[in-house]
Amino acid sequence: MRRFIRYLYEYEQEKKMRNVGFVKVEQDVDQCVIHVHGKGFRMEENAQGLRVYLFWNTEDKCIGIPQGVTEVPGPAVNWQLCYTPEDVGKKENYDLVNGIILKDVNGHWYAAVWNDDVVNVCRMEMWKMEEDYVQGEEPECKKGLAQGEEPECKKGLAQDEEPECKKGLAQDEEPECKKETVQDEESESGKLEDDLEKEACLGGKVRKIQRKDMVCLPRCEWRHANNSFLIHGYYNYHHLILTVRDDRLKLGVPGVYHPQEEKAAESFGFPEFIPAEELDLKLTDEEKNDREKFGYWCRDIRGSHDCVEPQKR
Repeated sequence: MRRFIRYLYEYEQEKKMRNVGFVKVEQDVDQCVIHVHGKGFRMEENAQGLRVYLFWNTEDKCIGIPQGVTEVPGPAVNWQLCYTPEDVGKKENYDLVNGIILKDVNGHWYAAVWNDDVVNVCRMEMWKMEEDYVQGEEPECKKGLAQGEEPECKKGLAQDEEPECKKGLAQDEEPECKKETVQDEESESGKLEDDLEKEACLGGKVRKIQRKDMVCLPRCEWRHANNSFLIHGYYNYHHLILTVRDDRLKLGVPGVYHPQEEKAAESFGFPEFIPAEELDLKLTDEEKNDREKFGYWCRDIRGSHDCVEPQKR
């Protein structure tokens, strides 16, 4: 176990302006816990929770990855972050982490750096998952399967439930929802996987997925794995969802509802909010927020109408 304490400073570019507290770090190979103790943060009328990022530096760059939001700063902030190698994009990033950054809505930056490197935290760039990593990373639903075995993500939301579109068909007859194909400009690079087709045909279902399971979506949706709004919600609540609403298959990012968050979600392509109580979904304490109106910011998955449309016929 590695344990150490570092001071927390307010920054302007590369310059430390003033001390606002300290962080205590406890790290081993499986997880790291950071205890943030600060006071003297700049308080303004529109004060909100501080956005939290882990970061590492490569030459002249500071690379950050979102880790959630603290409570609204009061006279003091006492906050804890616990993360694992899976929470920093990919496991190789775990040993690269060189500090923590806190940022408020008015552009004030605070950071603690593990070593003595000079870091321009105010010019942080967000880490992006490379496309070859998205394609090469095997989704959780496909790990440990025999070569010809069907992965869980292709069995539908209810493993033993037969989709409506298949009921009453002969054994080898193809359901209508599989006869249509995506005709838009993205169809050549990827279609809905069988699992998503079956889920859409079932209607009204929901399930949790991991960010790397987005490889089961059409290729045109893969770019949203690097969407900073999605990344923020994923690392704050450790999951995403797939659900069917209004005859459309949707990708959902966990979060809370308030007008300012609605504007941000819409600007990032997630315009619809579905309250969690409307979904039949079991969540752990780490996967939800009981103190605010918690739910999912959603977007339609392109091509999902090709499976659900036959239900109306």
